[in-house]
Amino acid sequence: MKPMIFGSKLKHLAHVPHLLTEGDGTKSATIIGNVYIHPSAKVHPTAKIGPNVSISVDADIGAGVRLINFIILDDVKINENVVIHSIVGWKCSIGRWS
Repeated sequence: MKPMIFGSKLKHLAHVPHLLTEGDGTKSATIIGNVYIHPSAKVHPTAKIGPNVSISVDADIGAGVRLINFIILDDVKINENVVIHSIVGWKCSIGRWS
């Protein structure tokens, strides 16, 4: 399993499968590869997330969002239909169709 960046530390998530998330795209988002989603985060069921994504505390991920190789810090809102590969800092908002 590939290492994943979580915050400022490099960790292997293979030994903690309860931290990895899975989804089927109907009741929960489609998850690909290594993905960590904090329990307080809200992710729309039509979002497609991964591989190598970390979603932190109180994040809000909108409909149709596609996240790849992405780190989201606390209190971030990603609006509808955003496709992005990046790191987003605390208390940020990414507009629709970005």
